[in-house]
Amino acid sequence: MPHWGREVVERSQLAGAAAAHSQLYFVATFWTTFLVALLAIGAQAQRQSTVTPPLLLNSSATGRVIPAPNDLIGAGASYWTYCSNATSLQVIAEESPDNVHFVPVSAIYGPPLALNGVTCGVIQVGGLFGYPAFNVLLISGGTISVWYSGTTGVVSTFPPATNSSGATAPVICDNTTGVTQTAGTTVALASPINRNQKVVICSMTLSFPGATTSTGEFDLLSSPGSCASLVEMWGIDVPTGATNPVPFFVTGSLSGPQGAQVCLRVPAIGVNPLVSYTWAYQ
Repeated sequence: MPHWGREVVERSQLAGAAAAHSQLYFVATFWTTFLVALLAIGAQAQRQSTVTPPLLLNSSATGRVIPAPNDLIGAGASYWTYCSNATSLQVIAEESPDNVHFVPVSAIYGPPLALNGVTCGVIQVGGLFGYPAFNVLLISGGTISVWYSGTTGVVSTFPPATNSSGATAPVICDNTTGVTQTAGTTVALASPINRNQKVVICSMTLSFPGATTSTGEFDLLSSPGSCASLVEMWGIDVPTGATNPVPFFVTGSLSGPQGAQVCLRVPAIGVNPLVSYTWAYQ
């Protein structure tokens, strides 16, 4: 073959190889982009945690809020952080399977305590809920801001204050409350959501802003309602001149009958004690 003939053939072969390489590069680039997109979508679909922007911000309205669809990740543990300066407040965590029928999964919480200059609280609930929700039942004299965070995986080992997601032994008290009580009164510490629940007290501490002026007995009581027809469950004596916190020891945990309130009789000891206690539903 003449020299010029071989050159034409070689050029043709080189052009064919370049075209094939270009096609292979295009195919490889397309599939790489496609796989990266799939991995990004998969990562989004399999997010293991979420933290929302404020669902309520300085709101003074009642009503229910739920996270945006992108934040409904099938969390096994959910946390509602709320901050409020309201003088009167009632809030509760709820869940719904269809965004229509909502049921409570926590106790009703009041205004949060002021700690380190911040009046905020957290309601933690466990369970796989289609639509976790936060409901402001009552608010006056201030505003409230609310955030939601959740994580997937194992269902929270701390069920929602309620142990309704499964019996635990011993009872896990995941609610902590601290309230200054008036001396010489009887007050309700916690009330069941329905008549089939028990209120369980796991621990309690009594703190005094000044020395007590007389001896008195603090009594844990159960009541069918409104802290009336009281039945004593446990008691502890506080001496005159007490200033240090007094642990209110209980044996394991204490609970009244189903549907009963748990109340505390505060003796007239001359000072108004801060009563801090852990509790749950069963």
